[in-house]
Amino acid sequence: MLYTLFILGLSSIPGAPPDPHHGSAPLHLALPASLQNLLHIPLFTGLTVTWHLGLAGWRLGGWGRKGLAAGLSLGTGVIDEWHQSFVPGRYPSATDVVLDGLGIGLALGVLAWFERNRVQRAAGMRR
Repeated sequence: MLYTLFILGLSSIPGAPPDPHHGSAPLHLALPASLQNLLHIPLFTGLTVTWHLGLAGWRLGGWGRKGLAAGLSLGTGVIDEWHQSFVPGRYPSATDVVLDGLGIGLALGVLAWFERNRVQRAAGMRR
């Protein structure tokens, strides 16, 4: 939940200073837009892993927990883009949602890899 609020907080930062004569631009504006966009991938990888860990107590078999974590993360990405449409100097972007999806996919791959290795180690210990 805190991770999700962190993402929404980041997207609440205005995209441009309201008045060039008062104050400086936010720090994130020093980063090129392409780098800002690519940061969606690790951010949503982390969000998906965090949701997956947070849902550990739920009795969901197979890919159920991973699917729910992915759905919650993707929903966060879509809501975040809608939210940005109300922030001065920011705008919603389908590209950002695609990059969010890439991060989610990366997380699912990493989670599946860790799970497969854990199962293989457990099977090896039983022999």
